[in-house]
Amino acid sequence: MSLEPLRQAYLERARLAAEAALTQARAEAAALVEAARREADALMAEARRQGEENADADVARERALAGRHARAVLLTARRDAYGELRRRALQAGLALRGRPEHRALVRRLVTQARAQLGPGARIEVDPGGQGGIVAREGARRVDYTMVALVERSLESLGGAVEQLWT
Repeated sequence: MSLEPLRQAYLERARLAAEAALTQARAEAAALVEAARREADALMAEARRQGEENADADVARERALAGRHARAVLLTARRDAYGELRRRALQAGLALRGRPEHRALVRRLVTQARAQLGPGARIEVDPGGQGGIVAREGARRVDYTMVALVERSLESLGGAVEQLWT
């Protein structure tokens, strides 16, 4: 029995959830980035005004500080937007726990894990309240928790996540 249809369905569901979260995160990120740009512009304008009053050395120093501050604000906005996307995607994945879809997914994940590790693999269901499973056979381990599945889904989006910043 191939898990590919289930995997594709789960990835599609995760992709749709991630896209919805991504759309909202984009809007929030755009607002944060715009606010950061306005703040950076204000800082640059202030630095320019002070620079006209002070020596060239002071101008260079103030511009460098403003540039670093603006960059820090932008990086913070990006980190916050990605964190919010990750949080919402994980929340959506964990919301499946206890639902029939999760039980069906767990059965398929167990089958997949045993196919990977062998029929003697030890299976832990919903480890640490993370949904999904973790399977072990000797030193080998597969992590199919919701946390791991969401992380993999976000990683599979690749450059699409970076579009938040553009």
